Amino acid sequence: AAPDAKECLLFLGCFGSIICGLYSTIVFSLTVLYGKTALGMDREAAYCYFLEQTAGQRERGYQAFTLSLASFGANILILAVDTLPDKFAPLASVVAFGIFIFGVKEWM
Repeated sequence: AAPDAKECLLFLGCFGSIICGLYSTIVFSLTVLYGKTALGMDREAAYCYFLEQTAGQRERGYQAFTLSLASFGANILILAVDTLPDKFAPLASVVAFGIFIFGVKEWM
C-alpha cells in the first residue's frame, strides 16, 4: 500500500530532524574540541582567529539545531493528530498549526 500524506510528512520530518541534528552536533563538537585544545596549549590568539573564521558555520549549526528541534516537535504533533480520535482531529490540527507558526516566528 502506498504511504499517505501523514506518513510521508512524518518520514521527511524525521529525516530532516536527524540530518540537522547530526550537522549541529558535529559543528559544536568540533568547535569545542578545537577550542579546548587551543586554550590548553595557550594559543588564545589562534582560538580567537578560529572563532572569527567559523562564525558562519557556528551560526548555521545553531540554525540546524533549532530546525531539528522544530522538526522533532512537528513530528510529535503529526503523531498526536494521527492517533487522536477523528472528532478531535480538526481542533488538534488548528493547535498544531498554531504551534508550528509560533516556532517558525521564533526561528526567524
